[in-house]
Amino acid sequence: MEHFELVKNEIIHGRMNFNEMRYHLIPAFFVSGFFVGLSFWVAHADTIGWKNLSGFWHNIFYIEAVLFLVQIAIILFCRVESIFNLKIVSLAITFYLFKLSLEPFLGMAMFFKDAGVYGIYGPFIFLIIVLGFLFHIITHISHVLNIVHSNF
Repeated sequence: MEHFELVKNEIIHGRMNFNEMRYHLIPAFFVSGFFVGLSFWVAHADTIGWKNLSGFWHNIFYIEAVLFLVQIAIILFCRVESIFNLKIVSLAITFYLFKLSLEPFLGMAMFFKDAGVYGIYGPFIFLIIVLGFLFHIITHISHVLNIVHSNF
């Protein structure tokens, strides 16, 4: 029961309360804008050219634009602390921080395409992303199992 009170206190007053999560979305927006903007700039460079990119890469940039609009809407409209806004901001901070961790790889992919070495380094980028995802899932499962076992 004491563990529950510590978690409750952390949620209400800690670094992941409503205002802190909302304020974390603002720098995440600008850093994300930097990485995606850099990737977009490289995609429009003379070497690659926007017209030479496949539909897959076009769709990634279009999805990024939509996600930016959603993030701006969340930052602007989720100002009042309520249960609904807390759920939206909690999901948003989780999603956008994961998205932020993947965007440097988008930039690397565009630079590799620009240098003409994407065929060599592209699989390594994909492998790093997959291994990071698997490590993250395994760590979470291990953590959840430790919590379950410690409560019984």
